[in-house]
Amino acid sequence: MSVRPPIEKQPNCRRQDLEFIHSEELDPSEGGAPVFWKLTTNPPVASRADAVHKLESKAARWKIESFFPALKIGCRIEELRLTNCIALCCVVAWCHG
Repeated sequence: MSVRPPIEKQPNCRRQDLEFIHSEELDPSEGGAPVFWKLTTNPPVASRADAVHKLESKAARWKIESFFPALKIGCRIEELRLTNCIALCCVVAWCHG
C-alpha cells in the first residue's frame, strides 16, 4: 500500500510504501486463544524470512518496553547509587519482563 502525506505537507514529504504482515500463533497455551498480529512496516518484506525477522524484532521490543518500568518502578533504580546494585537490578528487571 502506498500512502501520501496530508496535502499541505506533500511538497516536502514523499509518499510511503507500506507492507502488511499478518501472523497467527499456531500453538497457543492450553486453554488460551491464539494471538493474531497485524504489523505495518515500511521496509520491504521480500520473503517469509523477512516477515519472520520483523515479527521477532517486534516481539523483542515488548521485552524492552517491559524492562524499563520493572527497573524504575519495581526496583526503584533511581533511588540507588551503587553500581553493583544497579547491575543486579538490571538482571532482575530483564528476568521479570
